[in-house]
Formats: sequence, C-alpha cells, structure tokens
Amino acid sequence: MKGWVTFHNITDNHDTKKKLWASITDVVEHYTEAFRHQWIHITGDTLVKTRLYRMHISNNLEEIKDAGYILLELKIGQARNL
Repeated sequence: MKGWVTFHNITDNHDTKKKLWASITDVVEHYTEAFRHQWIHITGDTLVKTRLYRMHISNNLEEIKDAGYILLELKIGQARNL
C-alpha cells in the first residue's frame, strides 16, 4: 500500500526507520494534544521490536523530556521515573 510503512525491514533500512519514528511522533503529539491527562504505553508486538523502541527512546531521551513528556519505565509490579 502506498504511504504505509511496515516494520518488517526496519532493522536494516534507515529511511524506513525515520518514517516510522516520524509517524509515531506525529501520533503521540496529536494524541497528547487531544487527551492531555492520558497515558501512552509503547511496546512492540515482539520482544525485538519492543527493544528497538526502547533504544530509540533512550537515544532521544533528552529531546523527549525537553518537549515536556514524562516517561516511566514499567516493569511488572513497579514503575520508575526516567
């Protein structure tokens, strides 16, 4: 489908990664504008994808915090403020 990006080749295609993260950023920004007091839980449908999300968030942590977002790392039974 034209205009759609899938995750199948994200690990080895830099342009696809950029498009995917730009799309995710747009969704998060629009969602938080509409629902200011809601939480967003980000995870992949596989452990590998979840790890890639975590790595990207970690690599951009200061920029995300500077944008005013509060990040929590969730583990079973506990939460930790990043």
